[in-house]
Amino acid sequence: MPLCAGGEDACSVAICVLEYLEEKEIELPVQVFATDLNRAAIEKARMGFYEDAALVNLSQRRIRKYFIKVEGGYQVTDLCGRCAFSRPIIY
Repeated sequence: MPLCAGGEDACSVAICVLEYLEEKEIELPVQVFATDLNRAAIEKARMGFYEDAALVNLSQRRIRKYFIKVEGGYQVTDLCGRCAFSRPIIY
């Protein structure tokens, strides 16, 4: 996934894949690999911190399942090991 920005898209993809697999009762390892040229964007994505406003359209069930409430927002929990953020290799 190019342009990971703050990591929201990678987390969204991971959530969708995990929920699909859970619904179908399929057990497979899942890892989403996201890249960005901007080092600051990668570091932000790796932190897995989102302000309250970033999750306003996410259901309470998903928030409880994948995030924990911290000062100033939410921290990603289960998705941390499923999303990898890196700079792309450019030839």
